[in-house]
Amino acid sequence: MLAEVIDIAEKKRISIDYEELIDKIEENSSFEIYPLDINVLRMLKDVPNIYELHDKIIVATAKLLDAKVITKDVDIQNSKLVETIW
Repeated sequence: MLAEVIDIAEKKRISIDYEELIDKIEENSSFEIYPLDINVLRMLKDVPNIYELHDKIIVATAKLLDAKVITKDVDIQNSKLVETIW
C-alpha cells in the first residue's frame, strides 16, 4: 500500500523518492492502484487480529481482490487470511 511506503520512509526505515516511485508505478501496466473505497472499508471487519491500520487495509484489499501480498510482516503472514509471498 502506497500510504505505508510514505509512513516507512518518514520513519527513516527506507530511503525512497516517493514521486519517482509513483511515476514508475504509473508507467508500468503490471501495477494497479486500487482505491480505499467503501468495499475495502466493509472488508475491514473481516480482518481480525491485525491491529496496525495500514496492514489491516492491505489485507482487506487483498481479500477483496483475491490477491497475494508481498510482505515480511509476521502478523500478516501468521494471520493466514491471505496468501503471502516472501
